[in-house]
Amino acid sequence: MSSGAANPTDLPATSAAAEPPTLPEWAHLERAVRRLVEDYAAWRRRARQAEQRAAALEAALRRLGADARDPTALAARLDALEAENRALRARLAAAAEGIRRVVARLDFLQEER
Repeated sequence: MSSGAANPTDLPATSAAAEPPTLPEWAHLERAVRRLVEDYAAWRRRARQAEQRAAALEAALRRLGADARDPTALAARLDALEAENRALRARLAAAAEGIRRVVARLDFLQEER
């Protein structure tokens, strides 16, 4: 009577230990393993760089968080300051023109003396 379990002696004799890989198969396997090792090293480098970048960004966020200012409010304040700066530059240009006119008038009056 059969117990349903296969007898180990009934297995085919085509195990990895029985037949060494042929030269092209071995070369293909070596290339595949080398490629995997290189890919692994590249991914490790990228992961290390990403971790460093994440740490730098987290530190920057902590510094900004300590200031506790709203980025939208900061952007609005920047816009207002830039507009004020433009207005002040225009006033300076107008004042410089006024000074040039006064100097020209003084030069004219001094020549008439």
